[in-house]
Amino acid sequence: MGQEAIAKRLRVYNGQGVCVTSQSEVVLRWSDRSERSVIVRFIADRDDDYTIVLPPFANSVKEVSAKCESSQISAELGRSGPHGRAIEFAFGNQSEAIVSLSLPTLIDGSCAFANLPDIQFVTDGPVCQFWELPITFCRSVDDNSSSAQSDRLALIDARLRVCCVPALGMIDLELTVTNHNPAGHPGGTWSLGSSGSVQIDKFAPTFDLSFANRDSFDGQLAQLILLDDTGTTNLTDRHSILVQQLSSGGRNWDCSNHALANGHVSLGGQGFSVMSGAGDFQSLHEKFGRAIPILEIAAEKQIAALTVKDFWQNYPSQIYGEKDQLLADFFPGDIAGAIELQGGEQKTFQFAFEFRKADQHSNLPAWVHSTVWTLDNQQLSMSGSITQLSSSSNAIDLLSDKYDSLCKLAIEGDNSFWNKCEHIDQFGWRNYGDLYGDHEAVYHRGNSPLISHYNNQYDCTLGFAIQFLRSGDRRWWDWAVRSADHAWDIDTYHTNQDKLLYNGGLFWHTYHYADAHTATHRSYPNRISSSTFDDGVDLKTLGETGKKLAKNYAVGGGPAASHNYPTGWMVLYSLTGRKIYRDAAVNAAEYVLRIDDGTKTPFRLLCQSDTGYSTNSGDGYFGPGRASANSTHALICGYELTLDLKYLDRAAVLMRRTVHPAQDLDALDLLNAELRWFYTMYLQALGRFLDLKMTTMSLDADFHYGVACLRHYARWMVTNERPTLSEPDNLQYPTETWAAQDMRKWHVLEHAARYECDAQWKAKMSDKAEFFFKYVVDYLTESPTKSLTRPVILLMNFGWQRSWYLQHRDRPAFREPISEDFGLPTQFIPQRQIAVQRAKVLILLFAMAVLFTVFAGLWWALSRGL
Repeated sequence: MGQEAIAKRLRVYNGQGVCVTSQSEVVLRWSDRSERSVIVRFIADRDDDYTIVLPPFANSVKEVSAKCESSQISAELGRSGPHGRAIEFAFGNQSEAIVSLSLPTLIDGSCAFANLPDIQFVTDGPVCQFWELPITFCRSVDDNSSSAQSDRLALIDARLRVCCVPALGMIDLELTVTNHNPAGHPGGTWSLGSSGSVQIDKFAPTFDLSFANRDSFDGQLAQLILLDDTGTTNLTDRHSILVQQLSSGGRNWDCSNHALANGHVSLGGQGFSVMSGAGDFQSLHEKFGRAIPILEIAAEKQIAALTVKDFWQNYPSQIYGEKDQLLADFFPGDIAGAIELQGGEQKTFQFAFEFRKADQHSNLPAWVHSTVWTLDNQQLSMSGSITQLSSSSNAIDLLSDKYDSLCKLAIEGDNSFWNKCEHIDQFGWRNYGDLYGDHEAVYHRGNSPLISHYNNQYDCTLGFAIQFLRSGDRRWWDWAVRSADHAWDIDTYHTNQDKLLYNGGLFWHTYHYADAHTATHRSYPNRISSSTFDDGVDLKTLGETGKKLAKNYAVGGGPAASHNYPTGWMVLYSLTGRKIYRDAAVNAAEYVLRIDDGTKTPFRLLCQSDTGYSTNSGDGYFGPGRASANSTHALICGYELTLDLKYLDRAAVLMRRTVHPAQDLDALDLLNAELRWFYTMYLQALGRFLDLKMTTMSLDADFHYGVACLRHYARWMVTNERPTLSEPDNLQYPTETWAAQDMRKWHVLEHAARYECDAQWKAKMSDKAEFFFKYVVDYLTESPTKSLTRPVILLMNFGWQRSWYLQHRDRPAFREPISEDFGLPTQFIPQRQIAVQRAKVLILLFAMAVLFTVFAGLWWALSRGL
């Protein structure tokens, strides 16, 4: 069969056994190019049941089909208008409505005109069509002007992705605005008000309406439907309606989390307001709450409607409707002043437009509260796409019950992640989707809360997605999506104009035990000091470890390989088909390649070898650590998404740089938790690398090398490892996080046992793994701080595989002895060190040449009696 064989043969049947119209898209493939993950799209009735099947001879069997009612939505670029070129959508087979979409924008006080190239057609099908448009902004409306290039707004652009669903008369839109300018970060600190930022007063996609039956709109009516937890509220007006979300409307709506560059909070008020008027606006409705608006322009026979996804969550925002026009303003400067989009920052907004007959029901409420479909996790695990899954409702013993209870602290109870976000009002366009790092506030003093942003540390997006697949609980899914979006838009540095190590990287969480202040989601606030650290063990008492920690705590820095978490994006892409998740994960893989490229640094004239940035976990340490771990995970994602062997080959290079089957592990000081706790992170990544090699049947020299390394480390762990908190005097902050991190030891040992050839060592690894699992869940179950963000995230990501491991202990992955001689370990030397050594040699040679010339000149002069 061809590469699309399975996707083309998939059929969708409703509860009556009727085959409904559908279209399929392959989003992931196995290494042999066969389908691994397929997105199936069809029009669903929420009250019906559906089954997706793969008939053995689907192409030759006559089927009863329920086809979508045929309608049409076409799109083409219109002429330039006052806001640049517009997109014209024609609805209906007879062009019942022509809707012109333009993008009025104000940047840095100037009108920014949207330059649109030709529409890029992405995919087509009987259910929906996808288009994509890159947008640049300039100060001149004339695209053909000779000065248009000079008028280009520096590195500010946008991208519009359009999904048309003709049968529903609906357009689903995704709009991203990006500031590609580099951010100013003096002294390695990142704050609002720095160079590179732009001020946006308006970013308002506007739909201008033109209808075939103009008479029917003479008596038009603006109607607002507000959806919230208390029900549905309908408001109407003959002139216009404006809805403004001024703040989150929560109990801490004016929290210091929303400080501007001047350090002050300036919001338009609490909650939202609804206004109307032919001239001056008059208040129709005010509420200290959260608006979920659907705005309609209604007439006797036709209705045009607009809504915005996560409207209140991404405040300040507004939606407006009047005769012949609907618009949504995502950065309304008239609410609380211009919005600062920092250098390298972007934001994605989702909104939907609908055109329908007045007697048809609206699909926009269902779009706003999108249905989430669950998958059979057992079948998903058996497929190999996401292995080791087991249902959270089928706990095999008390330990598994305890584990699931600890994970559920994220979505249940007084300290759920949502309640934590309410505590610091982690809402608004820049904050929504991030978590409150409350573990950083344990030692905080003062009346106001310490603001700390979590920034997807340890890939919480992946943890949310996995827990959703295990349980089917929608709350996990909602967190997965919002955290994935936030990590791509806000936590990723969208520029290639800064330092090599920073460009395209992910920002760390807020600096430990410090208030973010005006640093938003950048790692280093500009007002932190050594007084930040209180109540912990004095670093001087930790000897050499304390000195190295003090060096690590030096203020300043930016994105680095140690904070690079793309696996959650890849999983969500396989489940949704949203291209932004693929872009995010591939960018993370490309980041690893870029930062190690010695041809892109100032040292390239002296040396072009690898920089070592991708495996430097701090202070010149290139052994197993979080940098080598996260870089390996990113490269594996890059390969799985693209099947480009360059990623897999680079992962092998990093492996041989990082570990060796004959390493002296005691010399690596692995039991020094403060400096080397993260070695288990790399061993987890190594296990994933070996699994991938097994899947592709690439049992080559790199595979054997990796297996030998994993066995070497795991055998050492069996003999030497212990709970980190068993020696609290060696820790600066002996907190519950150390116990949660010990779950990594369980994971490494359990996985290494699958690759162990010696039966006795295999049994010891399994026993030691079970010891650590029991220790972690028992300790945290009794811990009063078990619900803090960091330990919960760690458990969400590690521990869910236990049932699968126990059921597969008699089915090892690889049991053959490794007989190769891999030689002796060699020390990796980064490009900078080589270049500095060569520069010293050149300087010495130059100095010697100068001295030689001087002495030669003197000798020449003396020999002639001068």
